[in-house]
Amino acid sequence: MTTTRQAAGRNAKFDGHIMEASLASILTEQTGIAHKTDGGSSTKVDVYAADGSDRYSQKSPSGKNTQVHLTPTHIWLKWFGISGDLEQWFWEFFGQARSMRQGRKHMGDIASELNAIALAWFNENRQSVFDVIVRHGAFIQKGGEVKAGDSVTRVVWYDKKNNSVIDNVSVDTLSALVEGGEWVFAQKANGETKSNATVLWFLDSNGNKLFHLQMKGSGNASQFNSLQFHIYRPCAA
Repeated sequence: MTTTRQAAGRNAKFDGHIMEASLASILTEQTGIAHKTDGGSSTKVDVYAADGSDRYSQKSPSGKNTQVHLTPTHIWLKWFGISGDLEQWFWEFFGQARSMRQGRKHMGDIASELNAIALAWFNENRQSVFDVIVRHGAFIQKGGEVKAGDSVTRVVWYDKKNNSVIDNVSVDTLSALVEGGEWVFAQKANGETKSNATVLWFLDSNGNKLFHLQMKGSGNASQFNSLQFHIYRPCAA
């Protein structure tokens, strides 16, 4: 039987293909270079220039942000070779495998030493994290190996209602914002860290929120919990 969730997923995928085709047409007209849709599942590339000059990731947020990367916790841990206390923090903050949303802990329920280790790791590896979530991804292959996909060179914010490009930003520009930024636990309006934070923010080199990271549960106990990263359109791009 088709569930509402399954139907919504198929509709979103279909709409996504239509938007990618529209973006390819717009970029072809703007540049004079033929652009095509990718269509692959193990890549962040949605549209690419036929001459190989650029590869685009398309974002069509309904609000201030939109998903930029989604990966099960165990794949993330395998890609980065994470073990020990840091691995423990990931399983606590994002929930044990197949535990769904109720299986996770917020910041205040986790030992402060583990929270400090996790935050230090994200900041020490902020460019590597950026590369996975924006530039090339990390995809599970047959046999269990995790590999990067083709790297994207530009991120396009696309208005699906008006079929128009809002912003077309180079990945290198976004990477520069990351270099001077930092990961923090979600904060109150006064800048104080929330004691029950379940989300991490990335504040770019201008102090603006560029990403946030939350736990994604499928609602199905047979599925792994995942890390879900969202991206905000940069104010300084």
